[in-house]
Amino acid sequence: LGLMVAEIRGMLPPSQIPITPVYSWVALIMGMVVAAVLLYLAMRSLNDALDTARRSAAALAAKNRQLEAVQLSLEERVQELKETERALRQSQERLHTVVNNAPVILWGVDNNGLLTFLEGKPLQEIGIRPEHFVGTSVFDISDTRVPQLGSSFRRALQGETFTNVEKMRGRIFEMRYAPLL
Repeated sequence: LGLMVAEIRGMLPPSQIPITPVYSWVALIMGMVVAAVLLYLAMRSLNDALDTARRSAAALAAKNRQLEAVQLSLEERVQELKETERALRQSQERLHTVVNNAPVILWGVDNNGLLTFLEGKPLQEIGIRPEHFVGTSVFDISDTRVPQLGSSFRRALQGETFTNVEKMRGRIFEMRYAPLL
């Protein structure tokens, strides 16, 4: 008939159900086949999911190794930067020791003529406090206080390297001008 035993049982009263031992065996075998097919499909689905999970895990492991390599590289770079910073601090300390104890004045000027750095022992001797001048224009300072320096600064800012002897506040200074690139 093409109907399952349970369907036949649902349509007929119990006394009229034509169940013979052959039908019982067929129904049992059909039930087992259906169960086996369903079990196979479930196992196949689980295997596919497991394969997908394994591929995902492998991809994540590869990304994790890449991230670990990047992290190691960054840690090495940070260590290098710390060592460079320490060496720079030591160099700056040595420079400050030399500049503050030798008869030398160092200054830096940006491309706009603003004084960016001013340091040296002779500054104290002629009464100049660097913090009052850093950030101001060397042309304003030189034009009002030491006029001959203005032309020297202009020459240096144009790329010329030279040495001049300048008199300031009763003292004579040998001044070297050079552009820093």
